[in-house]
Amino acid sequence: MKNSFLFILTLFPFVAASQVFTSTSTMFSSGTVLMTEKHVEYLKNSKTYFIVPDEMEADLGEITNILQKVWDFTEIKAITVSGVDVIDDKRASFFNIAGYRNDDMFYILMRLSVYIPKGDPLFKKEGEQIFAGFYLSTDISNFLAMFDIYTISGPEIMGYKINDENKTRQQFTEFFYKKVSYNNFFWGQVRTYVAIINENLHEATTRPRGAYGLFKVTDNEDLKNLKEATLYVPDYLLKSKKALGRFVTEVNTTEAVLMADYKYSYKMLPSSEISEIILGSDEPVYFLDFVCTSMNSFFVVYNSKSHKPVYAKLANGTVPSAKLFKELKAKIDAPVQQSGPPNPFRK
Repeated sequence: MKNSFLFILTLFPFVAASQVFTSTSTMFSSGTVLMTEKHVEYLKNSKTYFIVPDEMEADLGEITNILQKVWDFTEIKAITVSGVDVIDDKRASFFNIAGYRNDDMFYILMRLSVYIPKGDPLFKKEGEQIFAGFYLSTDISNFLAMFDIYTISGPEIMGYKINDENKTRQQFTEFFYKKVSYNNFFWGQVRTYVAIINENLHEATTRPRGAYGLFKVTDNEDLKNLKEATLYVPDYLLKSKKALGRFVTEVNTTEAVLMADYKYSYKMLPSSEISEIILGSDEPVYFLDFVCTSMNSFFVVYNSKSHKPVYAKLANGTVPSAKLFKELKAKIDAPVQQSGPPNPFRK
């Protein structure tokens, strides 16, 4: 299996209804239901399946090995889309890709969910409970395609009820499995996303209303390492799109223009090559993610060894700009800010 292989996940047959997500500047999401220790324990007692395309069947062992190195919250195993149909575990949880509409904004994300059986006292209704998610980078046109599916399928955007017609189900599968291409969904990057979700869930077991789902960038000292370390920037930033209503405009730029104000070491490479560098290095690799929703974007730098974000900014619009790199440099140059004592009134 090539490290740079971009694996696209698809919807699994157990999805019941879409959930509303609350975003943070670190691209991590949480479901609308407040998570308690009992909810965490429910998930912890499940077996997690990471869904990959059927053509990856020969690589399931290697995929599982990659995941197990960063995930220990539950037992985890990679399976194919077809393999989901034969799972009879009532406490199964899943990583897959889906999309959602929240007001006028659209999202595509990798999410962790568990199917809740009828009558369970922890949850209000039978169906799918979303525990966590990570936004993915894709073409803005895909969000408009999601709108088309939304108008056809009704309010269960990118999710469907068990009794939906096969035609609707196939439409969702076709969209995510064949039509959407992802800019940042390669093994090196995904490993960090999974590790972050794993850490947040562990923290939620001891602080159920604290770290789960919502976390801030606090390691300012690590950011200073970018004065010497190389920042790896994906080249998909050179070609982006913005939407005005139903119209899409392509926006192209050059490396010289985009990086004009960033004076430290960087390399602009395809995401697949950045993934290979991450997976082949024992030292920290600082890599950039630029992920847009249908209206705004997340500009985040990660440390591949600690699996933590060292810089994050929520920006207006869906087009990367030189200003974002200028602000990053200013933050690198700024004095380290010491965080004060914890606020006892913050739950």
